[in-house]
Amino acid sequence: MKISNINVNAYATQYSIDWSDKKGNRYHVWLDRTTRRRRDDTLYKNPPTGTKHKGEGYFPTRRLDVTNKANLTTFEYAMQEATRLGLFEKEEQHIADKVAAEKAANYIKYVEHCKKEAGPELYAALRNLLEDGSFNLHMDRTRELIAKASVALALAEKK
Repeated sequence: MKISNINVNAYATQYSIDWSDKKGNRYHVWLDRTTRRRRDDTLYKNPPTGTKHKGEGYFPTRRLDVTNKANLTTFEYAMQEATRLGLFEKEEQHIADKVAAEKAANYIKYVEHCKKEAGPELYAALRNLLEDGSFNLHMDRTRELIAKASVALALAEKK
Protein backbone atom coordinates (compact mmCIF):
# COMPACT_ATOMS: atom_id res chain seq x y z
CA MET A 1 0.00 0.00 0.00
CA LYS A 2 1.54 3.30 -1.05
CA ILE A 3 0.17 5.64 1.60
CA SER A 4 1.99 7.54 4.32
CA ASN A 5 1.50 10.09 7.07
CA ILE A 6 -1.47 8.27 8.60
CA ASN A 7 -2.89 10.52 11.29
CA VAL A 8 -5.90 10.65 13.61
CA ASN A 9 -7.44 13.85 15.00
CA ALA A 10 -10.29 13.98 17.49
CA TYR A 11 -13.05 16.56 17.50
CA ALA A 12 -16.14 16.86 19.69
CA THR A 13 -18.03 13.81 18.40
CA GLN A 14 -15.87 12.54 15.59
CA TYR A 15 -12.43 11.52 14.44
CA SER A 16 -10.74 12.39 11.21
CA ILE A 17 -8.38 9.76 9.87
CA ASP A 18 -6.14 11.12 7.17
CA TRP A 19 -3.22 10.04 5.02
CA SER A 20 -1.24 10.99 1.94
CA ASP A 21 -0.59 9.10 -1.28
CA LYS A 22 2.78 8.88 -3.06
CA LYS A 23 1.97 12.08 -5.00
CA GLY A 24 1.33 13.96 -1.76
CA ASN A 25 -2.44 14.19 -2.23
CA ARG A 26 -4.21 14.22 1.12
CA TYR A 27 -7.24 12.10 2.01
CA HIS A 28 -9.50 11.93 5.01
CA VAL A 29 -12.63 10.21 6.26
CA TRP A 30 -14.82 11.28 9.17
CA LEU A 31 -15.51 8.64 11.83
CA ASP A 32 -17.88 8.49 14.78
CA ARG A 33 -15.74 9.03 17.87
CA THR A 34 -17.54 6.39 19.93
CA THR A 35 -17.79 3.56 17.42
CA ARG A 36 -14.95 4.51 15.04
CA ARG A 37 -17.28 3.77 12.12
CA ARG A 38 -17.51 5.98 9.06
CA ARG A 39 -19.97 8.86 9.38
CA ASP A 40 -20.85 8.46 5.72
CA ASP A 41 -19.38 7.03 2.52
CA THR A 42 -17.34 10.10 1.60
CA LEU A 43 -13.59 10.04 1.11
CA TYR A 44 -12.27 13.59 0.84
CA LYS A 45 -9.28 14.22 -1.44
CA ASN A 46 -7.25 17.44 -1.26
CA PRO A 47 -4.14 18.63 -3.10
CA PRO A 48 -0.71 18.28 -1.50
CA THR A 49 0.17 20.56 1.40
CA GLY A 50 1.66 23.81 0.17
CA THR A 51 -0.23 23.84 -3.13
CA LYS A 52 -1.30 27.40 -3.77
CA HIS A 53 -4.96 28.08 -4.47
CA LYS A 54 -5.42 27.96 -8.24
CA GLY A 55 -1.68 27.22 -8.58
CA GLU A 56 0.00 24.29 -10.30
CA GLY A 57 -1.39 20.99 -9.00
CA TYR A 58 -4.35 22.66 -7.32
CA PHE A 59 -7.81 21.15 -7.44
CA PRO A 60 -10.85 21.77 -5.24
CA THR A 61 -11.67 19.18 -2.61
CA ARG A 62 -12.99 16.07 -4.26
CA ARG A 63 -15.63 13.93 -2.63
CA LEU A 64 -15.01 10.32 -3.56
CA ASP A 65 -16.98 7.19 -2.75
CA VAL A 66 -15.11 5.34 -0.02
CA THR A 67 -17.04 2.13 -0.85
CA ASN A 68 -15.34 1.97 -4.25
CA LYS A 69 -13.14 -1.16 -4.11
CA ALA A 70 -9.76 0.64 -4.41
CA ASN A 71 -10.79 3.41 -2.01
CA LEU A 72 -12.21 0.94 0.50
CA THR A 73 -9.02 -1.13 0.46
CA THR A 74 -6.94 1.99 1.11
CA PHE A 75 -9.28 3.20 3.87
CA GLU A 76 -9.27 -0.19 5.58
CA TYR A 77 -5.47 -0.30 5.42
CA ALA A 78 -5.28 3.19 6.98
CA MET A 79 -7.66 2.09 9.75
CA GLN A 80 -5.63 -1.07 10.42
CA GLU A 81 -2.40 0.91 10.62
CA ALA A 82 -3.95 3.59 12.84
CA THR A 83 -5.22 0.87 15.17
CA ARG A 84 -1.92 -1.05 15.11
CA LEU A 85 0.03 2.13 15.88
CA GLY A 86 -2.40 3.15 18.64
CA LEU A 87 -3.16 6.48 16.97
CA PHE A 88 -6.69 6.68 18.40
CA GLU A 89 -5.41 6.11 21.93
CA LYS A 90 -2.54 8.56 21.43
CA GLU A 91 -4.97 11.23 20.27
CA GLU A 92 -7.22 10.64 23.29
CA GLN A 93 -4.18 10.83 25.60
CA HIS A 94 -3.06 14.04 23.87
CA ILE A 95 -6.49 15.56 24.53
CA ALA A 96 -6.47 14.36 28.16
CA ASP A 97 -2.99 15.87 28.68
CA LYS A 98 -4.11 19.15 27.13
CA VAL A 99 -7.19 19.29 29.37
CA ALA A 100 -5.07 18.49 32.46
CA ALA A 101 -2.58 21.23 31.56
CA GLU A 102 -5.41 23.73 31.07
CA LYS A 103 -6.92 22.75 34.43
CA ALA A 104 -3.56 23.16 36.16
CA ALA A 105 -3.02 26.57 34.55
CA ASN A 106 -6.54 27.66 35.48
CA TYR A 107 -6.01 26.50 39.07
CA ILE A 108 -2.81 28.53 39.34
CA LYS A 109 -4.65 31.59 38.00
CA TYR A 110 -7.48 30.95 40.47
CA VAL A 111 -5.07 30.70 43.43
CA GLU A 112 -3.33 33.92 42.39
CA HIS A 113 -6.71 35.64 42.05
CA CYS A 114 -7.74 34.42 45.50
CA LYS A 115 -4.50 35.69 47.00
CA LYS A 116 -5.03 39.12 45.47
CA GLU A 117 -8.67 39.25 46.55
CA ALA A 118 -7.96 37.97 50.06
CA GLY A 119 -4.97 40.24 50.70
CA PRO A 120 -6.87 43.43 51.56
CA GLU A 121 -9.36 41.54 53.73
CA LEU A 122 -6.59 39.73 55.61
CA TYR A 123 -4.78 43.02 56.12
CA ALA A 124 -7.93 44.64 57.52
CA ALA A 125 -8.61 41.66 59.78
CA LEU A 126 -5.09 41.72 61.20
CA ARG A 127 -5.25 45.50 61.66
CA ASN A 128 -8.55 45.16 63.56
CA LEU A 129 -7.18 42.32 65.68
CA LEU A 130 -4.14 44.34 66.70
CA GLU A 131 -6.13 47.51 67.35
CA ASP A 132 -8.85 45.71 69.30
CA GLY A 133 -6.46 44.02 71.75
CA SER A 134 -9.21 41.71 73.01
CA PHE A 135 -7.33 38.52 72.18
CA ASN A 136 -6.16 36.13 74.87
CA LEU A 137 -2.47 36.76 75.65
CA HIS A 138 -2.20 33.88 78.10
CA MET A 139 -1.14 31.43 75.46
CA ASP A 140 2.39 31.57 74.04
CA ARG A 141 1.18 30.53 70.59
CA THR A 142 -1.24 33.45 70.45
CA ARG A 143 1.54 35.87 71.35
CA GLU A 144 3.78 34.39 68.66
CA LEU A 145 1.05 34.69 66.01
CA ILE A 146 0.28 38.26 67.01
CA ALA A 147 3.97 39.16 66.86
CA LYS A 148 4.25 37.70 63.37
CA ALA A 149 1.08 39.50 62.32
CA SER A 150 2.50 42.77 63.65
CA VAL A 151 5.68 42.30 61.64
CA ALA A 152 3.73 41.39 58.52
CA LEU A 153 1.53 44.47 58.91
CA ALA A 154 4.52 46.72 59.45
CA LEU A 155 6.19 45.34 56.34
CA ALA A 156 2.97 45.69 54.33
CA GLU A 157 2.51 49.29 55.44
CA LYS A 158 6.02 50.21 54.26
CA LYS A 159 5.32 48.97 50.71
